[in-house]
Amino acid sequence: MGPINYDEVEYKKGDLVRFVGYNYTPDYYEMNGDENPLGIIVAEITTIGPYITKVWMYKVYWFNTKRITETVAGHLRLVYNKHDAS
Repeated sequence: MGPINYDEVEYKKGDLVRFVGYNYTPDYYEMNGDENPLGIIVAEITTIGPYITKVWMYKVYWFNTKRITETVAGHLRLVYNKHDAS
């Protein structure tokens, strides 16, 4: 997987996502992708700072474990195509 441009990654509350892997993310533990492959975005984690222009972390409810974790946007992909959703 190539580098993630976090300004191009954006999800909304209710989006169905799949955990796709790891990128270097200091200070955040990410669980094994086999444990929690599918989840739903339940909240955005907003951080205010001079260099942060977009939301890049989300709280995700994982169906397999019934847990909510903070997950980096670059570790997620939509399960469906946004253009197909009505």
